[in-house]
Amino acid sequence: MAMGADRSIHVEVEAKDGEGDLEPLGVAKLLQKVVEKEGSNFVILGKQSIDDDSNQTGQMLAGLLNWSQATQASKIEFEEGSDNVKVIREVDGGVETLRGKLPMVVTTDLRLNEPRYASLPNIMKAKKKEMKKGKLEDWGVEGRRRLKILKVEGKWLLHVLWAWGVERVYNWRSAYIRRQNWADSTLQNHHHE
Repeated sequence: MAMGADRSIHVEVEAKDGEGDLEPLGVAKLLQKVVEKEGSNFVILGKQSIDDDSNQTGQMLAGLLNWSQATQASKIEFEEGSDNVKVIREVDGGVETLRGKLPMVVTTDLRLNEPRYASLPNIMKAKKKEMKKGKLEDWGVEGRRRLKILKVEGKWLLHVLWAWGVERVYNWRSAYIRRQNWADSTLQNHHHE
């Protein structure tokens, strides 16, 4: 909320019997209830989630709401005086421009915006903003998992590194190189003395 949201809803999900987080369908059903209660006509979501990279929640939400959808948006424009929304998305070999009518669900690409960072004054203001807390049951949503992971094979380490974030890996690598360069220069200077 320190980056601009006026209020928030925090839904606590308890893992039962080692089931873990909600599946994309459960998240979509929860968001459907929130959208219906709030009377929203535009929902913007990331295209993937860091937990399983399934890229399904936005599409499922649009289906549950029976709304238009556009995926992987790199630019969004609301046409003045109409319910039309123009969405530009990157595709193999170029860009594609779509037009849809509100109500609409849009999933984003990483190029959609410049990240904003929370300033200290905004962090302090965020503490005073409204945050409604609740549980899945309060929204009439069941958290039961329908899928069970049986086995993970292959390049699991690459998937884990991707989930942690390429930026973190890059920072670790940079720190290692700086430390190695410092150690090398220290050894060289000590050797020359």
